[in-house]
Amino acid sequence: MAEIGHYSLLIGFFLALYSAIASCAGNRVPDLGESAKRAALALFWLLTIAAVILVYLLAVRDLAVEYVARYTSTVLPMSYAISAFWAGNAGSLLFWVWLLSAYAAVVVWRNRKSPSRLVIPALGVMMLIAVFFLGLILFLYRIDPEMTPGMVRDPFYATLQALFGSPEGGLHPACNPFWRLPFRPAEGLGLNPQLQNPGMMFHPPTLYLGYVGMAVPYAFAMAALLTGRVGNEWLSLTRRWTLVAWFFLSIGNILGGWWAYVTLGWGGYWGWDPVENAAFIPWLLATAFLHSVIMQEKRGMFRTWNMVLVLITFVSTIFGTYLTRSGVISSVHAFARNEAFNIAFLAFMAVACVVSFAFLFVRRDQLVSESPIESVFSREAAFLFNNVVLVGIAFVVLFGTVFPAISSAFTGVQVSMGPAWFNSVLWPLWAMLLVLTGVGPVISWRRARRNEFQRGFAIPSTLGIVVAAGLALAGMRNGYALAFFAICAFVLGTIVQEVLRTFRTHAATLDSPPARKAMVGALTANRRSGGYIVHLGVIIVAVGITGSSLFERQADLVLRQNEAKPFEDQAFRYTSFRQTREPNRDVYAAGVEVTRAGEVRAKVEVVKEDYHAEQMRWTKARILSSVAEDVYLTLAAFQEDGSAITLSVRRIPLVVWLWVGGAVLVLGSLIAMLPDARERVRRTRPASETGER
Repeated sequence: MAEIGHYSLLIGFFLALYSAIASCAGNRVPDLGESAKRAALALFWLLTIAAVILVYLLAVRDLAVEYVARYTSTVLPMSYAISAFWAGNAGSLLFWVWLLSAYAAVVVWRNRKSPSRLVIPALGVMMLIAVFFLGLILFLYRIDPEMTPGMVRDPFYATLQALFGSPEGGLHPACNPFWRLPFRPAEGLGLNPQLQNPGMMFHPPTLYLGYVGMAVPYAFAMAALLTGRVGNEWLSLTRRWTLVAWFFLSIGNILGGWWAYVTLGWGGYWGWDPVENAAFIPWLLATAFLHSVIMQEKRGMFRTWNMVLVLITFVSTIFGTYLTRSGVISSVHAFARNEAFNIAFLAFMAVACVVSFAFLFVRRDQLVSESPIESVFSREAAFLFNNVVLVGIAFVVLFGTVFPAISSAFTGVQVSMGPAWFNSVLWPLWAMLLVLTGVGPVISWRRARRNEFQRGFAIPSTLGIVVAAGLALAGMRNGYALAFFAICAFVLGTIVQEVLRTFRTHAATLDSPPARKAMVGALTANRRSGGYIVHLGVIIVAVGITGSSLFERQADLVLRQNEAKPFEDQAFRYTSFRQTREPNRDVYAAGVEVTRAGEVRAKVEVVKEDYHAEQMRWTKARILSSVAEDVYLTLAAFQEDGSAITLSVRRIPLVVWLWVGGAVLVLGSLIAMLPDARERVRRTRPASETGER
């Protein structure tokens, strides 16, 4: 089976290469264009075969395959064994290129009758990216001193060994998931305990769907630059693709935060880990792009800027992929360091940047904006400031992520850029971004007048002041919290105001009964209504982040059996202790009873686990959630005989609203992806009625 997977990848590599070459002349020679499309579809099916085979090998625990032995074991539950598909370097690269082939197949299918001359060049760009990733999997080798030539099972080994071999050892594929060992080990190494969580089954795939999804708008942008068709056509072809990618990036980042919160046991959801940052940067840049394209569509502005944004967003997804797998940074998420892999990936990013911006420079005269910004007090200026702030946040995150590695490489001094640095630098930018979220939809196009300011912002501003004053009177003294809650109230006011204004506008143009029709009309404009819901989700997330970041309290309680100690208005009693030996781990569980006002609120177990194969001790959190706060419990330490434990208690206000806001944001983006009523009508009307040819 492994051999079939290997040869599927090999044939797929040459198909992708052929499709990329054929696409170069596809617009001039229609038969070549159709052939390139068919090759792309065949690539998808070949990579699907390879992906299915890898899943099968993981499911049956074929430990003779090195990748399976490294990331599974016979005692690993089936769900985690299958999710090991993307747990390691080789499998995750196969998953990446398989998703890319799936996206390319959908592009071919959706545009099978499209007259656009951008489709085939865009397909060629995607195929070139596929060639790179398949080349990494198939042809990237490293010298292994412990390997002898007789251990190798690869058709290209003899040639490669002759060219690059060393008397000290043989060549070992750096990224091939189908590499067979010369023997079958009795047991596999298993999956890292940190990854044995339901989040493993959902977080990486959704993040990959977002990463790879950004390759589609990048491909069409490059096609526009290559062909000189740099108007709005490439935007219309990629609008929904960008939303899809942003949708999955949003889910991936939210799930990543939730996973860290419930699994890692430190009570936080975002630690500014380099790999977390690498997933966050593309989301920030894609958000900026989604806002700036509105300016090009409505006002013919930001044309060069939109090209720059989509190019750097794609490069940032490649950077995120590289950062996770290179081992150049220290992270619980990162894989082992691989020098050959690092060189190949850095070269690819360098070539992508140089080629992309070279074509951008060539087409610069065609990308001049049709109209300038007339006033800083205009919606155009608000969108520009929004973009600047988003890109500024992305730059700060990037700088804080890579500077320690750069400093260590050039000076030998490891500089730490921890959460305190990120929070102190980014708080003002977050506040500015929230304000712009409220200002942008309300302020007028071209130039806002004083009376429009008064009419548009009077009620939201009053609401923000009232909320801040009410919280201050209630005893809140934290200036950051008061400011952010006031801004959130202001933005909420603008959203409600704009929704009501939209309803009134629809009602004024419709016959009775106006209310129902106005509601339907407003809600069927999916881009607008989806945007309102996304902004609402952002506000709810901001409330959750503000409350949980600024008002967390923590205490470590040393408890003997049947002893209870208070923490604020709750008491925690240690009731029992058990030790259980399982095939792959030892489990130590302490029973804890939580009471409030003399009434039992909950009875839970706090757990530590010792994993045998991995030689790791893992702490699992127990979380009591409510709309007001989470009580976050972990077993910090224990006596071997169970006579005493140290219970870590964290009280984290409003954190549940972070997950609620994330769900609302995802819902809004899903609605925004749906076709508007007008778009559905346009698709169903004949060309003679719509004026299309």
